Parts: sequence; structure tokens; C-alpha cells
Amino acid sequence: MEKNRLQKILRRLGFNSVTYAETLLTISLKNDKNVAPIGFKLFRGLLKARIYANTRTYNMINTGAKEFVVNITRDPKLFFYAIFNKEAIRYVHSKLVSAPRIAGCNAYIECDLDCIIHRRGYITIYIKPRLIDYKKIMPTAYNRAEPAIIEAIVYYTKIKHYLDIGELEKALNMYNRVRYCRDTVYHSTAKRSLRELIDKIVSFTEKMLSKTPT
Repeated sequence: MEKNRLQKILRRLGFNSVTYAETLLTISLKNDKNVAPIGFKLFRGLLKARIYANTRTYNMINTGAKEFVVNITRDPKLFFYAIFNKEAIRYVHSKLVSAPRIAGCNAYIECDLDCIIHRRGYITIYIKPRLIDYKKIMPTAYNRAEPAIIEAIVYYTKIKHYLDIGELEKALNMYNRVRYCRDTVYHSTAKRSLRELIDKIVSFTEKMLSKTPT
């Protein structure tokens, strides 16, 4: 019964088996903790994600981390901080797991590791929800700017992976998508803080690509 209830809540939160739900995953190991943007799908009652090699999350899982929090938010600043300014993230204690929650999110899914499948260049993790906390908030009208910033951050993380494995063409394709996201932000909003965020993402992306041997 409890499992069925959790599954219903997961679907209400936007998780399904065909589309990645973009989240912020927190993880801890001994005195170390980390946060990273991670996309999840539902798979037979579990949350499934791909974790790329040469990342801190990948290394912590392979070293023994087994507890997680899937933090759900639409705030693009939190996604930005998770990549470019981790010190700005404010953590709070979880209820059942050692991994912390990120303050200010709309929902938290506390999970245990179920299994890991090792692949070339990445691992696939399956994590089992234990507890879901969520806020009942007034829905807001959709805007294109904030999702475009989150999308650009997802592309940025893929660029690093493609550069690590020598797939320059794929990395450049992701860069073009980042630039398209910037166009979307500028067309959708005049809000300075959002335009500054997307400009910083483009700048960080270009700096990373400029260090790639041609």
C-alpha cells in the first residue's frame, strides 16, 4: 500500500517512464556532500538515472554512497548554483537519509540505492524512494525563460562529458543548443537576473570549449 501511494505521488510530481524529470540530486559520503543536476525516469517503482564518469557524484557512488535526496524545484538559480557556485547552496537535514536536502525546494524524495549498472563512460543507478515531502503551492503561469536556463545547464553538463570522451562534434551541438536557450531567455523576459544567469552559462561554456585542443 505504501509503495502504491509513493508511486502516485511521484507521478503527480511529474515523473514517468518516458521523459526525464530534471532534478537536483544530493548525496553524501562520510563528511563529504555534493549536489548535481540529474534527470530521472520511473522504472518499475524505482527512479532511474544516468551518472557520467569523471564527476563527483559518479565517484562518490562508486566509493560507497548509498543514500540520496531528489530535490524538486523550478528555480533556475538553484540549478545554476549546483554547477557553478556550490557554496551558495543552503542545506537542511533530511528525515530518513544521511544525504541533505536543499533549502527552498518544492519537494523532496529521500531514497536508498537499489542497484548500479556499470557502462562505458557512465553508470545507471536505480534508487528506491522511502519518503516524499512536498509543498502544496498555488500554481503559476508558465514562462519560457526559467525552463530555458535549466535546459542550458543540462546541455552544459553534457558538453563536459562529450569533451571527456573526445566527441567534439556532439559537444559543439550541445553548445549550439545553449546559445538557442539564451535566445529563448532574451525573447521571453527583460528580467536582468535571468539574462545574467544565461549569459554566465554561455560564457562558462565558451571558456570550456576554448581549452579543447583542435
